[in-house]
Amino acid sequence: EGKSFYFSPFIYLFFKSDTESQCPIPKLQVKVSVVDVSASRTETDTNPTDFEFVSIKEILCHYTEAAADQLPVDRGEAVAVMSKALENFLTKDQKDGILGGAVGLGGSEGTALISSALRSLQSECRS
Repeated sequence: EGKSFYFSPFIYLFFKSDTESQCPIPKLQVKVSVVDVSASRTETDTNPTDFEFVSIKEILCHYTEAAADQLPVDRGEAVAVMSKALENFLTKDQKDGILGGAVGLGGSEGTALISSALRSLQSECRS
């Protein structure tokens, strides 16, 4: 089970002010969405959180290959498909201007899947 917070947790934005001072730090009201990136053929039917929830099927809609509505049986292939679908999902949201940031939680498989997608994002800071 997840931990309950009795306070509002912070989201930290790290940057180097000496070299990235051209990067505007927007004044945003943060909206949190929980995105299920499970590389499993079993999908959660209900939102397990109090946040907006993005399901596996919604992420897989962003995969460009045929039969994207179902993950492969092979675990390695399923992780690769979900990672590419997540990359496309994040890239679209970034281009649409609705992605303010992303934080990934997970073990080694989750970290590999999420970090690959995060690396695909383009920095909004220009020098």
